[in-house]
Amino acid sequence: MTAYATLADLNAWLPAAQAVATTGAAAPEATRLLTRASQLVDEAVRAPYAVDTNGAPTDATVIAALRDAACAQFEQWLEVDEANAIDGLAGATMAVDGYSGPRAP
Repeated sequence: MTAYATLADLNAWLPAAQAVATTGAAAPEATRLLTRASQLVDEAVRAPYAVDTNGAPTDATVIAALRDAACAQFEQWLEVDEANAIDGLAGATMAVDGYSGPRAP
């Protein structure tokens, strides 16, 4: 999977004091985290959207929303560590008044 955001996108999103290295030893880890953040965004998105033959979104609004969501997830990890995703309970099983299944993100 390709990340929804680049390191340049991430640095445009983050406050200057939190900017990540785009070269050197730290860059591969930041790229890995952006890819993982994009995977979490994919798991949370429930609305269909148009994609190209590579599975990438084609609508500019969707592209921007997915990019921003991946950057926001990365920023959240800067605060609380990678072990804590967007919603730690997302996907957990729940049962309420006859419904039993995964909790919504």
